[in-house]
Amino acid sequence: MKQEHIFYLFDLENPDNDVKEAINKDVTESKIVAEVNSMLSDIDETTTFSSMVRYYMDTKRLTTKDLYERAYIDRRLFHKIIKNRRYHPSKKTVFALCIAFGLDYLESVELLGLASYSFASNNRGDMILRYFLSKRIYDIDLINSVLYQFKCPCIGD
Repeated sequence: MKQEHIFYLFDLENPDNDVKEAINKDVTESKIVAEVNSMLSDIDETTTFSSMVRYYMDTKRLTTKDLYERAYIDRRLFHKIIKNRRYHPSKKTVFALCIAFGLDYLESVELLGLASYSFASNNRGDMILRYFLSKRIYDIDLINSVLYQFKCPCIGD
């Protein structure tokens, strides 16, 4: 499929010099598929949210029970995360795990990213959690108290 893109270049000082340019570009489905395949080859499908949770459990030497109790999440939910590589947790659950693991801000960004989330700069709760993770304050009761004062959902609700 051949596409033509037209650009107008305006000369503000001398309007008679305005130029209309056309750029022709050959775009074929096979070329697009080849370019997308090249991009997709860079994806590391072995690192999943579930595998990263298991990695942090090992490195932080936390038992399953310790972790779900620290994170204020249900045992069944925790087992879904561990057993199902494709399980997609809620953002609140990911934040709870970041706190339970004692992750710093950058580690939290990575874990959130594996679950397809990020810190939203227009969300009070996200900014409050970002503050606590940046300061390495992991007292979930204190965090919940501050979240409550700002009328944000608490961890473990």
